[in-house]
Amino acid sequence: SQGISVKQADAMDIKKGLVVTNASEQEYQIAVANTESWECGGDVTKLIGMLDFSAKKGAEGALSWKAIKPGKTTKLSHSSIKGFEDSYVILYRLAPVKENKATSEREFRIASVVQPYGGIAPNPSLKSQAFLLENGQTVSKTVSFDKVDGHTLYVSIDGADFVKNTSGSVSFEGSAGKTVVIKAYLVNDKTGKAGTAITCRYAFVTNGEQDAYANDWGYQHCKKKGDDWAVAYQRAYLAVISYAESFSIEGLSLTINDVMQVIKMMRMDNPEIIQLGSSYTLRGNDMILPLGDATEMNKLLDECEKNATDAIAAIEAKYGGNPTPIQYVVGIHDFIVLEKQYQSSAMDQTMAGILSDSYTPVCASYALAFQYLCELAGIQSVAIHGDAENGDGDRESHMWNMVNLGETVNYATMKTTTGESIDPSDWYEVDITWDDPLGGQIDFVRYDYFNLTTDEMTNHETGTKHIRSTGKSYDSYPVEKCTGTEYSADNLRSEGMIK
Repeated sequence: SQGISVKQADAMDIKKGLVVTNASEQEYQIAVANTESWECGGDVTKLIGMLDFSAKKGAEGALSWKAIKPGKTTKLSHSSIKGFEDSYVILYRLAPVKENKATSEREFRIASVVQPYGGIAPNPSLKSQAFLLENGQTVSKTVSFDKVDGHTLYVSIDGADFVKNTSGSVSFEGSAGKTVVIKAYLVNDKTGKAGTAITCRYAFVTNGEQDAYANDWGYQHCKKKGDDWAVAYQRAYLAVISYAESFSIEGLSLTINDVMQVIKMMRMDNPEIIQLGSSYTLRGNDMILPLGDATEMNKLLDECEKNATDAIAAIEAKYGGNPTPIQYVVGIHDFIVLEKQYQSSAMDQTMAGILSDSYTPVCASYALAFQYLCELAGIQSVAIHGDAENGDGDRESHMWNMVNLGETVNYATMKTTTGESIDPSDWYEVDITWDDPLGGQIDFVRYDYFNLTTDEMTNHETGTKHIRSTGKSYDSYPVEKCTGTEYSADNLRSEGMIK
């Protein structure tokens, strides 16, 4: 009504912030307030009165006003509206606000009626969780959503298009190894605005060999160390994907250090686990897990998965839809190098440092993203822990990868798909972090640390020697040394595959 319009930068994701346009000929100031935080129960008149009273006392409470000039557009970041996802209002007032120097009071006038806006998120009866099944068992589950007057529910199942849901519930079946992903959002019938979307993931796993992680290297390594190690791995995995606060180690003959190594193996096997932090506490027999918010983490994982599948699709399109393993690996390497530059961030110990839109990577992000993308392409990769020399000649903790460009290996039997023993010449070491120029050209790709043997990585000609850590349970790998040379960078250059 005053030439001010507001919309979400992304109608499906309130975390992307709000876009405000001032189509008038006057300067305004914009702010956001949570109706509940002012204890006015959504009563706009009462809210204005409370804000007016606070302003005259020289305090604006939690408000942070932002100027927007005539004919301009500005953005309110998520930090401006954090915590307001369920109900918030946009406030705008004429600017500049006059100040009475005699009394130090500021004139406070709301230029127009505040504008109700925002995303009401559906409330599911079943949060993201894992269901433990018997071998061969299939179960039916139903998730229902609270009815919200004046809103229509839209639901998507396993990536299908969103459709209107009038029943308010979704039924689905699951068997061992299956994961069902349900997404939902509400649309305000009056305004047509889409609210915050949520994602729920329901995993179905067993305690037997049909587990989704049964052929992961870390899990099989734990099994070989003993049944207690395998059980701890399973309990940790179930707890993390179901967003449980802890898992029990009761009855397991493991030290706290043993359990820590189990968790590290589980993390390395499952780079898609981005919700798990790195600080753990043992209270009695319960290992307390630092987990992020389920809704926020699921949204972030959706973002990572989309970017990853888009990257793989681009590689496949480049090679006519059927790349060879080495073409996949070159494409993945180049995508990661060009995607981001090395920089610390809140998610830099996860693949989200590379694959999200918002975060930046350190070495763990590079290694886990490489592993995840290789898995999407059907290629085996394992993350390596160790240390390497930095530019000053000092040694620092580091992560990189080994990759299998030969026959797929069954980690349970340690045989290839044709029953052959593992051939170390099929395996190579890759360090994408060190191939990403730091502080240099962002569009430059190098292959100094691409497809090296273990000996070459350990005694690299530049002096940045990579040494695998020793004496820790997670520092065991499918082959003691990678010896592959067929797909070395020099050979690939001679064949014109890289420059």
